[in-house]
Amino acid sequence: MVSPVDAVWMIARSRWRGRLGSQVLLAIAIAIVGTAVIATFAGARRTSTSFDRFIAVNAAPDAALDFSRLEQPVTDDQLRALVSLPQVIGSAHLQAMAMAPANNSFQPIAAMIDDGWGTEVDRPRFMQGRMPVADDEMSMDEKRAANLGLELGDTLTMLSYSVEQLQQGALDAGPAGPTVDLRLVGIERSPGGLSSDLELATVTRLPRAFYDRYQGKIGTWAEFVMIDLADDDLAAFTQAVHEIDGLETLAVDPAGVDTTGNVFVTVRFVARTLVVLAVIMLLAGIVVMYVLVARLVVTNPTDSAALTAVGIDRRLRLLANLLEVAPAAAAGAAAAAIGAVLVSTMFPFGLAGLAEPEPGLDVDFFTIALGAGALLIVVATATSVAVRQTLRAPRHTSDLRPSPVVDMLVRVGATWPVVTAGRLVLTRGGRTAAVRSAVCGVTIGVAGLTAALIFGTSQASLESTPSRWGEVWDIQINDGTIDKLHGVEPAAFNLVHFSTLEVNGELVEVRAFDTRGAAPMMVVSEGRQAGPGEVVLGERTMRSLGVSLGDRVSITGNLGTAELEVVGTGVFAGVVDLPSLNVGAGVLAESMVGVSDPTADDGGDTLLVAFESDTDRATLLDRLAEAEGLTDAEVVAGVTPVIPDELDRLAEVRPLPWVLAGFLAAIAVLATIALLITIVRRQRHDLAVLRAYGLDTSGATRIVAAQAVGVSITGLALGLPLGVVIGRFVWSTVAGDLGVIVSTSIPWVALGGTIAAVLVVNITSSLAPARHATHTRPAPPAKRPPRAVRGSARCRWRCPAGPRGRRVAPPQPVESKGIAV
Repeated sequence: MVSPVDAVWMIARSRWRGRLGSQVLLAIAIAIVGTAVIATFAGARRTSTSFDRFIAVNAAPDAALDFSRLEQPVTDDQLRALVSLPQVIGSAHLQAMAMAPANNSFQPIAAMIDDGWGTEVDRPRFMQGRMPVADDEMSMDEKRAANLGLELGDTLTMLSYSVEQLQQGALDAGPAGPTVDLRLVGIERSPGGLSSDLELATVTRLPRAFYDRYQGKIGTWAEFVMIDLADDDLAAFTQAVHEIDGLETLAVDPAGVDTTGNVFVTVRFVARTLVVLAVIMLLAGIVVMYVLVARLVVTNPTDSAALTAVGIDRRLRLLANLLEVAPAAAAGAAAAAIGAVLVSTMFPFGLAGLAEPEPGLDVDFFTIALGAGALLIVVATATSVAVRQTLRAPRHTSDLRPSPVVDMLVRVGATWPVVTAGRLVLTRGGRTAAVRSAVCGVTIGVAGLTAALIFGTSQASLESTPSRWGEVWDIQINDGTIDKLHGVEPAAFNLVHFSTLEVNGELVEVRAFDTRGAAPMMVVSEGRQAGPGEVVLGERTMRSLGVSLGDRVSITGNLGTAELEVVGTGVFAGVVDLPSLNVGAGVLAESMVGVSDPTADDGGDTLLVAFESDTDRATLLDRLAEAEGLTDAEVVAGVTPVIPDELDRLAEVRPLPWVLAGFLAAIAVLATIALLITIVRRQRHDLAVLRAYGLDTSGATRIVAAQAVGVSITGLALGLPLGVVIGRFVWSTVAGDLGVIVSTSIPWVALGGTIAAVLVVNITSSLAPARHATHTRPAPPAKRPPRAVRGSARCRWRCPAGPRGRRVAPPQPVESKGIAV
């Protein structure tokens, strides 16, 4: 007698041989899901640390000391004492040269006095070339090189001011120092260049040989030392500096990249988005893996009863099924680990990709091991659940109950392939599990694609509508320029004074609008615009102050304090570089009378001008260039809306919704294929009986296609509204956090294309199972036995011979289960 353990091993081996296609399909699904999830989690980890690692590799300076502020020149003893402080791990002594490119704006340029710059502090990451060495060489940031139109090997002519000019302050006559031709030998990428587009964010690098040659010939703006600190404790370092003789009054300025700046915020936003994406893909992947595992392990009621009769209990059944899926699980997990490493070249991307100091393949052993283990646990859990459902399946044909959907199809006069497909798929009592799983997969895919379409369309609409992020004017110009725009009359203009005032004790950037007969150009997302004695606050500012619409706040300026009522939630953009769109306050200029004197505070003014919609743009640009003395490029840049940082961060993740939609669509197709193959395999007896009663090839094909269409229609009916709800919710949440006017766009044409694509893909996926169904026979012929066994009589039925050559009766057709023919 065969032991239960041997029986388990025999069952597993027989299913390995008989269900190779299912094993391959499961392994592919595990590999796809695992690769996507592991790579995305690993990409999120790599993204979140990219800028920090860039700063560490670059040894970005933490402090800068400007010796030009001292009354006496710094001495060698003071320098040695400074760089010998215990907090200092790197230093660089530089001089800011009084030079500028010919026919171009001022550029920060510095020459090395010692060898610390580029070795101990601010180690460059060269995208092209090398460090400058000779006295006629230089290197610069890639953005500056692009702005100047320079490529590696090009020469740039520099004009310089003499030492005497700087000492006497005689700069109006123009540069009188040596004219220097410098060759570009290195193009760098630096943290400062990523953090800001301003020219002051980076410094053109000149070698020590240049300083040695031109010392005393070219004037300097400043002499300073950049310091890299061990623990970033600027306060302790400042105290130690002031204890050095002669440096008691030396100012110590922070020189590192602001950790709350745009790069860090953007990188962390992208990393969080990747984590959310990975979680969604994991949840969707679990559903599809369960569908495929269930297809492998579920047995029909007759086989289940036979296994129970020979002593294969639930524990042994589970063991057999775990052995059955083990090869596919192991192969899929291994492929997922390899795929995650290969896909790692895609991460990080955008700004984080520019900051990544070691781009290319990345092996995150922790994430890969954790992900592969999680995949195996998911497959084992899915197997356990599927086995439990199998044991609960009906054991007799009489347990199968007709579906009311099929009865409805009969009443409405549906064609016989549709009715037959409905009977085969929707007969209740055990066959609907695979259908529900496939419908769930299609629903997830359709919902994901719909949500991605809505999110992407709404994002594009937001970026192309400046009024929704606060910019309702055409240009910002000086107050005196408005009278010089001959030939183009403004429709409205506001003079805006912006300054930092105290609002309920907190410093807030306040904009005071002098409307000059026009409506205030402030955008309100909730409530209304401010009138006299009223204020509009950004949503984040309202949260920080703990106020809401209808409350009163006190604004304190250099003249006094006023109580204003909060009447709206504002969207602020463009007038001043605020930290966020939902930070700040907007008031009428008359509300600030007696509160703040605009001529005595630290603020500034700008004029916001709006023109009629039919204003000729070319004429406007010409008038602006003439009035302001600007070039054509500067004028175009001035009238082009500046995209806020929040929208730039959103643009960083623009491809991710489409990646998610593609992933969900792929696993939905896998779920549908698995359903159709499962249905054909489980219904082979029913289809065989129908073939015996005259079902032709086209009829079998139409039955399987009708099943695919039914699943598609059900998935679309559930997925489309679910996707609309999810897309609107996600976009409203994201846009609301940005502080913009929330508006959702629904792409009806694209959704129509989605419906057609789902039907085409699912019907196409049914072709292979339909072909298999057409070859199903009522009774498969037995294998021809060896001649020695057949005996002497000729077997006309190609059936096994009985004792002494007697022919055995041919097999009888099997009974149809659960269908009416």
